[in-house]
Amino acid sequence: MINPAVTSVVTSFASGTPCYSALTWISSKGELSPDLAERWEVSDDARSHTFHLRRNVTWHDGQPFTSADVKFSLENVASKIHPWGRGAFKMLERVDTPDEHTAVLRLTAPSASLMHATHNAMSAILPRHIWEGTEILKNPHNKQPVGTGPFKLVEYLPGDRIRYVRNENFYFEGQPDFDEFILRIISDAAARVAAFENGEIDYLYSNAIPSSELQRISEMPGVKLVQTNVSAPAYLGIINMKNKPYDDVRVRQALAHAIDRKFLRDTIVPKYAENQIGPVPPSNPLFKADLPDYAFDPGRAEALLNDAGYPRGSGGTRFDFRLLWPASDIRLTRIADIVHQNLAAVGINVVLQPLERATMFQRGFVGEAFDMLMESYSQHADPDIGVERLYNSNNIHTPPLIYTNNSSYRNDEVDRLFDEQRVQTNPAQRKETYARIQEIIWRDVPVLPLMAYYGVSAYRSDRVENALNAGDGNKDSFARAKAVL
Repeated sequence: MINPAVTSVVTSFASGTPCYSALTWISSKGELSPDLAERWEVSDDARSHTFHLRRNVTWHDGQPFTSADVKFSLENVASKIHPWGRGAFKMLERVDTPDEHTAVLRLTAPSASLMHATHNAMSAILPRHIWEGTEILKNPHNKQPVGTGPFKLVEYLPGDRIRYVRNENFYFEGQPDFDEFILRIISDAAARVAAFENGEIDYLYSNAIPSSELQRISEMPGVKLVQTNVSAPAYLGIINMKNKPYDDVRVRQALAHAIDRKFLRDTIVPKYAENQIGPVPPSNPLFKADLPDYAFDPGRAEALLNDAGYPRGSGGTRFDFRLLWPASDIRLTRIADIVHQNLAAVGINVVLQPLERATMFQRGFVGEAFDMLMESYSQHADPDIGVERLYNSNNIHTPPLIYTNNSSYRNDEVDRLFDEQRVQTNPAQRKETYARIQEIIWRDVPVLPLMAYYGVSAYRSDRVENALNAGDGNKDSFARAKAVL
């Protein structure tokens, strides 16, 4: 999939963002600036957002870009298909197009999160003339992008490379600086680092860098590291509450006490990890800083398990624990090994199941054949976008969808509070509502945050400058990158 408009999979961002644009662009500091929209304004009642679009923008196939493309993309793709967009655009009623260069987003109620959703991570604009009337997820253009972005995809060799050439008609004068851009596909982590060290490649985006190599890479001559937590990335453990004994809150709390999350942070991503207590990332202004943590306490974990009616059996174990994660993520493989040891110490038999990501999607997210599913999640600048999707019971789907409420957590009060805060325009009031949401969810532990972390990317500053400056390194279009002469 080479289409960031329909998925939040990292590889789709890395391969698709050079081709596609959105209404706004977000920097590594979280600042929004104009992209396909030259400017915008919000009505006094905050229910209308008017975007004034650039003129003389064309798609890669030469067709003109208009407000009809914005209307089609936001109404039919971002708000209905994208895992983050379904929450971010929950208040979107329709998009009006008074002329070809104006798009007006009409909301049913004010939305504090809307502007955070207008950039490429969840609102890439697709050409209506190619996508309208098709089955979006099966359209062949998911691998043959036609966008308005700085680069055109001209060659895709699966397992090897994707080659792009400069979009001569890109709407920002002087961009991009490069005539050609090649994205190498190197599945082996050691080989990726070696290729970077040997000068065969010029950049490594955050998810491609083994954490164990960060220090060494930072010390290489002519190399610059860029770190950001704009998208609030975290490794989360999704607990399947449909399965016994994980439907019992005491068992879930026992897991939280049994896993040494400080050791995970200090070992897996030293210097770039933070403790996440509760569902909202610590970098977010809505984070409840005084929320008490589950201390690493194997004795307390054992007491909770005994109290829940799961004593150790004759062999010393209590029950099985099917642990799934994408095998390609080296950090998660190391995390799984530590979780295995921690849980074995309290009598839980961990069944390790590293899987190819496509298989994990089907067996884990869709097939629900897991007890805990570990994955890297973007939680975003606003929790309405990246957090609520994991806990609102309205986001439990049949059949299940990936990156939604896959723990099957249901709490009527939490659902009600999510609805309340969504229309609260007073920041203090909204923070108070979110504080209560965090208290309830952290008590119930349907998801265990293993750690929040910074995305750290690297590039050769002796060859390239002004690179990897988007909200995340894996979402950079490289329009602003410049060659060092």
